[in-house]
Amino acid sequence: MKAKKLSKGTIIGLGILILIWARIVVANLMMTYAITVDGETVVVVKNKTVAKTVLKEVLLGYVPDDSDIKSISVDKNIDFRQMGLTETFGKDIVKTDKDAIAYLADKNGEAEELFNATVTSEVTRKEEYTPDIDYREDDSMLAGQSRVEDEGENGVANITYSITSVNGEVTNEEAIDKEVITEGRSAIIYKGTVGVPNGEDWRTYEGDAVYTSDEDIIARAKAHLGCPYKYGGRSFANGIDCVFYVVNVYKELGVNVPHKHSQIRKFGKGVSKSNMKPGDIICYGHHVAIYVGNGKMAEATRKYGTRIGKVRGGIITVRRPTRAN
Repeated sequence: MKAKKLSKGTIIGLGILILIWARIVVANLMMTYAITVDGETVVVVKNKTVAKTVLKEVLLGYVPDDSDIKSISVDKNIDFRQMGLTETFGKDIVKTDKDAIAYLADKNGEAEELFNATVTSEVTRKEEYTPDIDYREDDSMLAGQSRVEDEGENGVANITYSITSVNGEVTNEEAIDKEVITEGRSAIIYKGTVGVPNGEDWRTYEGDAVYTSDEDIIARAKAHLGCPYKYGGRSFANGIDCVFYVVNVYKELGVNVPHKHSQIRKFGKGVSKSNMKPGDIICYGHHVAIYVGNGKMAEATRKYGTRIGKVRGGIITVRRPTRAN
């Protein structure tokens, strides 16, 4: 059977169709764009519009939710370029922008990132806030001690935060503005000031009190006036004798005074009666007391308990404890 011979017109028509198809294919291939990072092709998309969309959406994907963008910076050169016809052959073309966005984001989420996108943005949230604490001094308490006078009350405000994120992970968040809706009330806290170490702030100090001045000792001695006397007693609340009155007052300020009369007479530095200063320990034959100035001393006596009394005769020695700092 002989093959049917095509007419000249048919052959010309087929040639035109093939030519049109070839031009369409070449045109489509020449419209492809490569998205690059520092010049290296990462993904190929079908046209320039898709390339632009992919770059924009990938970077926007790193912006925290509901925040306003202030700036976006990238540590590498991310760009797109039209590909040559010979480059396009053999390349996988990602057809949709959605697929290209997912591909590029996934590639950048691998252990070795393609690039770091740093985003600075702002967001405003309605939140409770705690007003600054109103700290007040109390010279009847030791350093590190505190008491709450008023617990205060939280307020409500629109608080604006500046957020810095890298590849979608927040690295810093800082409050930059506050618009008060409901005013809060500051808590009032009294803080002890007796024995605050040199260089420390009484408002924030939480450690033990130390002997830093004579006034510290006098304040603590006077803070325990009116306590009952008890021979051998060691407690301000349940009864205390003269030795442990002195021992406990100094202990509150970090100074360890010996527990026996004979040892206290050798403790610290000996000074003359004429050079006696507030805070010195006065030693009698069977009694010890703390000199508070103006010829008076703080002591624990059988008849009166802890009190301020006049300095009496019969002093054996006067001892001056070493300050903590």
